[in-house]
Amino acid sequence: MKATKAILLTFLFIFIFGTVNLNAEETTLRVKGYGTTRAAALEDAKRNAVEEGLGVIIASETLVRNSVLASDKIYSKAGGFVKNYREIDAEREADGNYVVTIEAEVTEILDEILKDEIALGLLLEWLEKPRFMVIIDENLLGDESSIIAESEIGKILKSKNFNLVSSSQVDKIRARAGTLADLEGNVEEAVAIGTEFGAEIYVQGKATVSAVELKGAMYAKMGLEGMYSGQSSITASVIRTDTGDILAVNTFTGKSTHISKETAAVNSILESSGKLANYLVKETVRTWSQEQSNVRTFKLRISNVNFKRRKKIENYLSNLGGVEGVRRISFGSGNAVLSIEYTGGVLDDLAEQLDGGDLGDFVMEVTGDSPGTLSLNVILK
Repeated sequence: MKATKAILLTFLFIFIFGTVNLNAEETTLRVKGYGTTRAAALEDAKRNAVEEGLGVIIASETLVRNSVLASDKIYSKAGGFVKNYREIDAEREADGNYVVTIEAEVTEILDEILKDEIALGLLLEWLEKPRFMVIIDENLLGDESSIIAESEIGKILKSKNFNLVSSSQVDKIRARAGTLADLEGNVEEAVAIGTEFGAEIYVQGKATVSAVELKGAMYAKMGLEGMYSGQSSITASVIRTDTGDILAVNTFTGKSTHISKETAAVNSILESSGKLANYLVKETVRTWSQEQSNVRTFKLRISNVNFKRRKKIENYLSNLGGVEGVRRISFGSGNAVLSIEYTGGVLDDLAEQLDGGDLGDFVMEVTGDSPGTLSLNVILK
């Protein structure tokens, strides 16, 4: 079983990340395909376009997951990655086989993976299915107890096989007086709550919904007079609890027209909620896929530093085993905040490397930690 899983993950890594930039835009290629028939040669050309354009290697191993031939399923979709193509040439060679040349536009591979249940399922399994906690402060036509947006987002995430903090646990957060208002813009509190309930990704947002009656000659001509136009807006922050990083802040809108004021409002919030949920799926896959290179981003909060000590620490970190990059976030009043990209393991591994680090005229002492962050103090000799 472990061997099968290893093969699956290896295949998925090659399939998705071979030499692929997940942000790859459509690109036009000219490629050839070969086959015993013209149709077979055309399909081969499409697969070659995907492979050449995105650096995707379609593995030939038979991979089995829940009795489904995953490789065959994904392999068969290769032609579907080719959005548009133009046949340039087709000829039959002396041996009877066909050669077809096409120009093709290859779609962004991540979009196609998200449409494929098996491919997405394999990817989420590989990413250890990050758990979401979603809290939306909603106002639906003056009803501040509404949770339509929150429920719709959860429904879509579950349909994509993501794990969610249960609604009963979310209700505990709602029961805390002033929680939603206090959470707005408070990343540390959001991280603490997400960590408390075992969520790797915390989504907090605010949704507003209104509905206005359509009146006037213009709407009468359109046959819309007397109907209601529902409009909604959701602004959400996506926070990664293990690092405290804000992965994204975005706003999504929805609109709907209906004879019922309430229905127009509800349909509009369902639309904006759907947009947010699909955005969460895509950005989570994109962001968490970076973990497969074992690169983790941590923050260091360092006290008792001046300019020279800070420079010395930055140089020390740059040469520390497992550190791929160092970036200064802030410096002032004897304190510095640095961000590092680390491949040496988890936060505790980094803490062990840094605690007691001797930099000549001072040593570093680890004084505390929080999700994704270490606190250090400089002790002069």
